[in-house]
Amino acid sequence: MSDKGEIAHPVRRGQQPDSYLEDLAVKLEKNGNLGGRPIHVAKPGDEKMSEVFEAFIEPYLDTIEGLDPTRKLVMLGVVAWNAALMQRKDRRALVRKLLDGLPGDETSLVASFVNQLIRRKKTHFGDCRRAIAEAIVRETADGLHLTVLSTPAS
Repeated sequence: MSDKGEIAHPVRRGQQPDSYLEDLAVKLEKNGNLGGRPIHVAKPGDEKMSEVFEAFIEPYLDTIEGLDPTRKLVMLGVVAWNAALMQRKDRRALVRKLLDGLPGDETSLVASFVNQLIRRKKTHFGDCRRAIAEAIVRETADGLHLTVLSTPAS
């Protein structure tokens, strides 16, 4: 990462208009998948979940290129991040649900990778108790942009 906050790999964080993030937060809260937990929208000076999450997946970003592989990494990272916040029984059920949708030859590879990410979350980001509600990767003129919305710390 440069001293200007730019990162060397293809995912970029940027300032989203507050209204964009707030509208997305309201949409996510209304869909009911968060068990009534609100979305945390960072205010100036707050720790940004996109920065925390990017640091979490950063060791793997240099191994991929393009929008689709980045989206897949982010999706697996979100599953692993949220699974790491769960009790062991619930964590296993979540990972099993993910694996059930995969072709048989990919199951063990994905399981191993997700478990590696869960260990990384617990080891290096254990103090962050915010669940990820939504992570969006999209192409912009400046490259790929990552937006992450999370719940407040539990």
